[in-house]
Amino acid sequence: MKQFLCFFLCICALMLNSACSIQISQETSSTENAPQPVDEAVNIPVTWGNLNLTGRLIYIVADFKGGSSKGGLRVALRSLDLVTGKVTTSFETEVGGWVRSLAVAPDLKDLVISYSPSPDEPLGGKEELYIMPLDGSQSPQLLFTPSSDQDQYFQPDWSPDGRYIYFTHINYQSSSATYEVMRLAYPNGKPEQLVNQAYWPQVSTDGSHLTYVSIFSSNGPNGLFTVNADGTDAHAVPLSGSGWMNSIIDAPLFLPDGQTILFSAPIPVQSSAPSWIEKLQGITVVHAHSSIPSDWWTVPLSGGEPTRLTHVYSPGLFASLSPDSRFVASYSASGIFVMNPQGGDLTQIVNYTGGITGAVSWIP
Repeated sequence: MKQFLCFFLCICALMLNSACSIQISQETSSTENAPQPVDEAVNIPVTWGNLNLTGRLIYIVADFKGGSSKGGLRVALRSLDLVTGKVTTSFETEVGGWVRSLAVAPDLKDLVISYSPSPDEPLGGKEELYIMPLDGSQSPQLLFTPSSDQDQYFQPDWSPDGRYIYFTHINYQSSSATYEVMRLAYPNGKPEQLVNQAYWPQVSTDGSHLTYVSIFSSNGPNGLFTVNADGTDAHAVPLSGSGWMNSIIDAPLFLPDGQTILFSAPIPVQSSAPSWIEKLQGITVVHAHSSIPSDWWTVPLSGGEPTRLTHVYSPGLFASLSPDSRFVASYSASGIFVMNPQGGDLTQIVNYTGGITGAVSWIP
């Protein structure tokens, strides 16, 4: 419960930070794009028609739902049809429940989510991996039983062939939390460790490699790495240039060329020291990185000085490639926008996600 409280306080800090958010010009409708309770999804005007986007965005949104004795903050999974603008909700937590990350199976039948049920449910307040039908026809089911009440799991990602689910494991038994990247052979395998002191695993489009963030200490800095899909032959991606030795790196993603990594980071001159709320609550910096306003950067696999793609200065960045590899969808605490892999054609798609860390998956 202590970890869940810390995570909730971190989210509160993120909501305060989200005042520094992206400012992208877009024609909006004051009625249809206004923040809505999570059970009242509506169509979004298709103001991005000139980009000829297809497929759907599966994403996380949170909002306060009142009107009854059970009113309060809830989190929902939504689907946006990029052709029609139609929005549907496939799952909604009870008050006190939380969904932080998601991954859609390659066959588009199932969805893995990192889900914390409400405190009065089994495993309440514990972030574990659950699986459910993508259409929401059944409620989430625990993917595997955690080893102990100190073990939590999040940041799932499927291999392109659907044979493996990669994810981050965190254990709170020691004085400082320990992280590791793991994978599970789907559907009947058991979790196996791949990389120690690491998180944010993302699989390359051909399934041969992972990119991840290595944690050198509980208060940073962290480093960008690649490794074979089975956890062998890890290589650092060295970042050169002023300030990168002390920077914060999050949410890496292989770009379509297979030779470039997209990642989220604040401008490197910023300090990685804990904020006052992190010091007060004892939250490790690495667990609160996504609350820091950041931008998208790229770097070759061989390393070098990163190239800044955006100037959105927004917390909670998380990216997903479009099925045709022409665009990148970016989740943020202040909405979802798309851009091309070079950072151009920056266009707001969803104006409201609830001011939280979350995730998006772009599917056909």
